[in-house]
Amino acid sequence: MARHGKIFKTRLMGSPTVIVSGAEANRFFLSNEFKLVISSWPSSSVQLMGKNSIMEKHGEQHRHVHGLIASSLGSSSAESLVPKLSKSVQRHLDAHWRGQERISLYHFTKNLTFHIVFECLLGIDVELGMSEIFERILGGSLRATSYGPRN
Repeated sequence: MARHGKIFKTRLMGSPTVIVSGAEANRFFLSNEFKLVISSWPSSSVQLMGKNSIMEKHGEQHRHVHGLIASSLGSSSAESLVPKLSKSVQRHLDAHWRGQERISLYHFTKNLTFHIVFECLLGIDVELGMSEIFERILGGSLRATSYGPRN
């Protein structure tokens, strides 16, 4: 920020990007979203999160989804959720990272996300093999995208 100032243009992950820093500038942009500015995400983020994620919603659709998320993760819900999230992450770190020389970040985060959604958000105890069954049901939509040549 010292080099370029509080607002500057650059490229992140191949996409033109405006960097905004500071409370006043952020408040301006966030309060004028969909009026003066439209936020967007790099295509790699959209591919990762999916075209139906909140980051791809605009206008009334975005406000509606944001409201649903905010109401379900209000301060009282977040208060009880944080310890659950913390335990789930710590359990996974202990089970999958401790003592490992190498890890597969994609597989680790996919597995962790599955456990967080089911255990912390839905209150369902995850049993051995559940994530594999869930992935088969979804038709492999949780698989990593491959952009290499195909034979």
